Amino acid sequence: LAEADAAALTFDVTLNTHSGELPADIAEMAMLHVGGATLSAESWEPQGDGHHVTGVLTFSLEGEEAQQAVSEGIEVMLMLHGLAGANPTFHWDLP
Repeated sequence: LAEADAAALTFDVTLNTHSGELPADIAEMAMLHVGGATLSAESWEPQGDGHHVTGVLTFSLEGEEAQQAVSEGIEVMLMLHGLAGANPTFHWDLP
C-alpha cells in the first residue's frame, strides 16, 4: 500500500492441514475489506496441492472506490469465508 497508484494488492498465502484437502481456488472465498470498500479476489495462483499449498492471492484496485479506500489507509481485513468450515480473518492497521 506504499504505492498510491498500485493496480493491485497481493498477499502471499500459505495453507497447511492434516485433516482434509484444501480448496483448489481460495479466490472464490476471499473478501478484502479496506476502509469502506469490499473487494473480491481477482485471482489465486497456487503452488502445490493437497495438504500444503502456497500461492499469491490478488485483489484488483481498479475503480474509484478501491483507490479511495487504499488512499485512506485505515484498516485492512482479509476474510476467507468457509475455509475448513471456519471464517479465518486477518487484520492490519495501516498508517
